[in-house]
Amino acid sequence: MPFEKGHKLATGRPKGSVSGRSLVLQTLDRILAEQKTQDKIRTFYESKINDDPHVFLRDHVYPFIPKEQVLKLESDVTLIIKQKAQQLVEQIKDDIKTDVSKEIEQ
Repeated sequence: MPFEKGHKLATGRPKGSVSGRSLVLQTLDRILAEQKTQDKIRTFYESKINDDPHVFLRDHVYPFIPKEQVLKLESDVTLIIKQKAQQLVEQIKDDIKTDVSKEIEQ
């Protein structure tokens, strides 16, 4: 039965009561705020970053970033890579022209 505002039989949650989800989140917040937990988290993430930064970003950072931002980040990185690749291609072409010119002169 869909929610109907002002329904006589539905009393809803009593004012001031806290949902189970809120209690769990409060407990997690307290645990995460403890210094020993922070130290363990820091050690864990440092080891993951050192093992493989790409995997760390994919598995531990991207899930917390809104999808639109991840797509923008990926497209920006792709654009930068394409620009760098184009610069390298141009440099290689210039190097080849220079080498060919030197060969012809000799």
